[in-house]
Amino acid sequence: MKIALFGDSHTEYVFPMLQESLPSEGFDIVVSKPKRGWSTKSHIKDGLSEILEESKPDVVVFSLGGNNHVLNPSKYSKIITDALAAAKKAKVKKIFWVGPALALEEKTEHRHKWTTDFLKKCLPKEVTFIDSRDFTAEGHARDGVHFHRSQYKIWTSIVKDYLLKYKKMRSIILYASIGGFVISIPLLILLFKKFKK
Repeated sequence: MKIALFGDSHTEYVFPMLQESLPSEGFDIVVSKPKRGWSTKSHIKDGLSEILEESKPDVVVFSLGGNNHVLNPSKYSKIITDALAAAKKAKVKKIFWVGPALALEEKTEHRHKWTTDFLKKCLPKEVTFIDSRDFTAEGHARDGVHFHRSQYKIWTSIVKDYLLKYKKMRSIILYASIGGFVISIPLLILLFKKFKK
């Protein structure tokens, strides 16, 4: 399963750890772009659409939002829509979006909270949103924005778990179709609900 990773400064720690552990789980990381200070708009300007078209990943992880300064719903919606459109054009099967972390610095926290609330409300249902605020209440570095390595290990583990659950679900569905038997609709719904957790 091919995967592409796009992120900000947090992912300078998270993505290398994913790159170490995911290949043994059957993932082929075809793109990894952890960029300090970058936003979703930065990645779009840097050729997101072309990169996805060339690499043709099955799964994309956007770990972005911490550097969003566009706190206008209509303008930010356009940015998110453009990123998702790039993935759709490249026929990406699944998108995960990891939202911004909880910050101790007041102005940064205001932006992070606004962006998280927006993404939760406005991302399409088929995009799985991972709320990093659920696991970033502690372990901050001195700047109150970034984290110690031990906290990034937790972050990595949680993202990896989402990816493994998705891969397992896809494998079950693929096995069912190849095996020539039918999985009942209730079972598919149960699997979907379990994955969403």
